[in-house]
Amino acid sequence: MAMAKLTMLKPRVATVSTQRARTFTTETVRITGSRLQAIRERILRRDNGLCQCEECKAAPVPRLASVVDHVVPLWEGGAESDENRQSLNVGCHARKSAEEARRRAGGR
Repeated sequence: MAMAKLTMLKPRVATVSTQRARTFTTETVRITGSRLQAIRERILRRDNGLCQCEECKAAPVPRLASVVDHVVPLWEGGAESDENRQSLNVGCHARKSAEEARRRAGGR
């Protein structure tokens, strides 16, 4: 009985280039847990539960906010302070976060 010769399979997955990979760090330690929930409630109360983005503030009908977001992201040097927080609705927060992600990735 003749033995079959084993052949190596061609790779199916391309290798990842590490030249484009960047590591992002935030020197500021994020607040979590009950302390964060207390801050969230305080900011929503301060902003009367309304979205503070420019578009919503100019709209004839205000939109309710449910998210508290940093005006200037921590990774861009923003502070962990009430002055750097705003209330946003879910849609405005998603749009702002997407724009920040583009900037952080080096896009325009």
